[in-house]
Amino acid sequence: MSLCSDMLETDSPQFRFKDKIGSADAIFTMKSTIKHFIDRGSSVYIASLDIQKAFDRVCHFKVYKSLLDTGIPVIIVDVLSNWYSKL
Repeated sequence: MSLCSDMLETDSPQFRFKDKIGSADAIFTMKSTIKHFIDRGSSVYIASLDIQKAFDRVCHFKVYKSLLDTGIPVIIVDVLSNWYSKL
């Protein structure tokens, strides 16, 4: 991972695939956010989306091209392409 760690950053609200962060952190953040708005008299609406299998339904070629366009090294995209071609 150190070879391309600078290219594999995630947003701060991302709770998956990070060390020492998980579902409990996501639930705490959600509850804290809801409480913040309710305490201030706002309505809160929540939508949930389970995209666990989303990658199985996308055009992989477009994903690989997007990765290349953002500057991910070709060798990393090649490894991903090779890996997913065997699934």
